[in-house]
Amino acid sequence: MGKSVVLAIITLGIVLAFVTYIGRQTFSQANPKTGAVASRVNQVSITAIVQSINTAQATYNSRYPEQGYAPSLAALGAGGAADCKNADPPASAEHACLMPDPEIATDSCSGDHWCDKDGYSFRLSCGSASTPCNDYVIVAIPANANSAMTTAYCSTSDSMIHTGTFDPSASSALPNLSPDECRTWQRM
Repeated sequence: MGKSVVLAIITLGIVLAFVTYIGRQTFSQANPKTGAVASRVNQVSITAIVQSINTAQATYNSRYPEQGYAPSLAALGAGGAADCKNADPPASAEHACLMPDPEIATDSCSGDHWCDKDGYSFRLSCGSASTPCNDYVIVAIPANANSAMTTAYCSTSDSMIHTGTFDPSASSALPNLSPDECRTWQRM
């Protein structure tokens, strides 16, 4: 992929995330009887985040082919850099500066640690234990056990977003999906 195509994809992801953010702000101030509308806005917000992670993964894969895909959200983040344009240290495979959002791509967003944003917990993991990482899975589940939200989302290197039902009050462990398991969920 050419640099202009990658930049166009990243720009589209950023614009989609911004429009989703504005929509969430508008509906959060609306009449509380608009629950269905607010639920749909939340779905759009979560899918926009998942899609922006997919976009960052495509860019990461083209920048660091020896690594394949990023093994965690932390690897897509800024590390300790306050400004990704003038990052010190510069972007690397460990901190690619592709998702500078401090809620979703901090250093703590690696391994089995989940990171929260917009009422959901997110985790990104490699589909294999070896390098290069040839596939990945993003999982987004309701963060609050008392939440009325039950839709879980996942996506893999094919960039298709899938949905499943998740009971946030269940005492079972958080889902640890493989890319193949994600692909069995309902495709959006």
